Amino acid sequence: MLSFTSLSCTAAAAESAGPAWPTAVVKFEDLRPLTHFKLQVPGLVAKGRVTGPAILQAHINAEGTVAKTALLASCGNPDLDEASLHAMRVMQFQPYTLDGTPSEVTLVVPIHVPARLGRSPR
Repeated sequence: MLSFTSLSCTAAAAESAGPAWPTAVVKFEDLRPLTHFKLQVPGLVAKGRVTGPAILQAHINAEGTVAKTALLASCGNPDLDEASLHAMRVMQFQPYTLDGTPSEVTLVVPIHVPARLGRSPR
């Protein structure tokens, strides 16, 4: 089972190419997801093992669409990191409002991947 844990920070921690990350940073609990977070993993995940949560950063635009994502910290398994990023990219949220106006926000969220998910069967 996957779980989200609240992670609070005051500024976006990573920079990437493209438009700047919104300065308003929110927790997952502050948003209303319209779709589920669906982690789809290949049948055999052999590169690395899960050593902790994958910490993701997502730019949620004023329409509630994920505009871009970044990996702030790896779970220890590159395949699971990429699967987590993909699952976040396809999510849709109800627009976040500040003072009644739909606004762009930065979401920072750890994704707790079960350790057994990152191990190849023996």
